[in-house]
Amino acid sequence: MNPGTRRTLSGGLAVLGAILVLAGCTRPEDTTRVAEDSLRAHSRWTLIGDIQPSRYVARWTDVAPVVDGLLGDATWQGEWIDDFVDIEGPGHGSARFATRAQIRWDAEALYIAADLAEAHLWATIRDSTRAVWRENDFEVFIDPDGDTHDYLEVEVNALNTRNQVHFPRAYGDAGRSDRQAWFPGFRSAVHLRGTINQSDDSDQGWGLEMAFPWEGFRRYATDGGAPRPGAVWRLNFARVQWALEPSPDGYRKMEGIRPDHWVWTPQGIVLMHVPEMWGYVGFVRNDEVPGWPDAWQRRARSCLLDAYYRGRAFSELAHGPAATASDLFPRGVPRGCDWDFEARPGGFILTMGYGDRSASIDHRRHLSFPAVTELSVDLR
Repeated sequence: MNPGTRRTLSGGLAVLGAILVLAGCTRPEDTTRVAEDSLRAHSRWTLIGDIQPSRYVARWTDVAPVVDGLLGDATWQGEWIDDFVDIEGPGHGSARFATRAQIRWDAEALYIAADLAEAHLWATIRDSTRAVWRENDFEVFIDPDGDTHDYLEVEVNALNTRNQVHFPRAYGDAGRSDRQAWFPGFRSAVHLRGTINQSDDSDQGWGLEMAFPWEGFRRYATDGGAPRPGAVWRLNFARVQWALEPSPDGYRKMEGIRPDHWVWTPQGIVLMHVPEMWGYVGFVRNDEVPGWPDAWQRRARSCLLDAYYRGRAFSELAHGPAATASDLFPRGVPRGCDWDFEARPGGFILTMGYGDRSASIDHRRHLSFPAVTELSVDLR
């Protein structure tokens, strides 16, 4: 080979190599790689994945409660959810005031009662379109079909001011909330054990009762209406408690102090809008056994959510959506997480199967049992 031929060949190879590099850079499946350690460090699932949501059996009542805030009805003589804990879970302190709640149901409605110990009753918000949690309040979160989409939040303060919010997608996932999503027929009442907004005495607390007619849940559930005996919904309760000091008007928040957040079942982070962490509520009328998640469902939930949160981390670090399974797990998919990854325009969907059962999740956190084949709607 003469020098001229060598120069011509090497030049051609250089051009060919440049073409291949450019072609590789434009292939949609060749996204920027992110290291495993970075994905783990930026994935919220690393913080919350070990927390197991609590369970509660909601029993049928033959006598509907009188919704007046007084908790002496025969309806409320059953088992209470008590000992609310810090929202972040074990190791983050205990609640300063006792809180307990109870759930019952009949053919007409879902009933919830809450009993909140409180040394200083305080509330000033009377506008139901405002965020009631900016003062002391009690909150209910309900996702009937457990898909993390289309869920209800209700905030109530000691004046019985009620803010009702509908979330098509979880807050933080670009889901647009509707703060005037009034739940049809919703009723609530408060009973105060003390004097509100009066700082020169001590109080005992307040009782709260709520009724949610089943018809209103058609917006929030795939099947809609009342649950069948044995059905399991996802719920959580929260209490926001601010540090107060006396003021000429009664009380005011102490500057520079964040509020306490006490919940039924921990979220792992200071954010209630993590629906996959809410508790499991099984509805029982006679002797039914609720359809609690079995071993495969728990594994599928963990595998799919781990992948979803890695997808969020990858998108933030690589400035673009994951295009392959190795983008989410550079060292390989964890054993037992036998899901299939499919890249879609602007996102991805993962599916798992076991016999005749299946589950799926997409890049917008739509978690479905059984699996669905379409991406959830982009609501940004």
